[in-house]
Amino acid sequence: MDELRMMKASSDWSGRVIKTLAWLVAAAVIVVVVSVVRSAVMAYWDAERLEDVQAITVALRQYAADHAGAYPVGIGPNELQLGTASADCEVVTAQCSVSTPACIDLAGALSPYLDAMPSDPAVWSAARTRYAVSVDYNGELTVAACDYSR
Repeated sequence: MDELRMMKASSDWSGRVIKTLAWLVAAAVIVVVVSVVRSAVMAYWDAERLEDVQAITVALRQYAADHAGAYPVGIGPNELQLGTASADCEVVTAQCSVSTPACIDLAGALSPYLDAMPSDPAVWSAARTRYAVSVDYNGELTVAACDYSR
């Protein structure tokens, strides 16, 4: 009788170990799949961000070419986030350092050159696009994707 009990206890224990190992393997597979999907999404978003930065840059350069070399009013050496919001436009990331509370709305000025003002694919907000623009004292234009991850 004791031997039977010991065999049953041993069988229960090994069954629990197998179930625990199965759960651990399943969890590991899920972590790997989520990691791969997240990486693919980030790569897609970064590609979209690069396209958006290029489109905004081209539109601003076309604007300047049509306006005797001048960029839209308000663009200067301090980075400004593009968007329609009048508050909470500060952004500090590795790519951007926007300290001005109001965004700069260039949608109207750039409408002849852009179908619509792009916004970050992770945010999709016209109010706060997560793209920043500045022009230094030498006239060098910079357009940045604040959430670019690479």
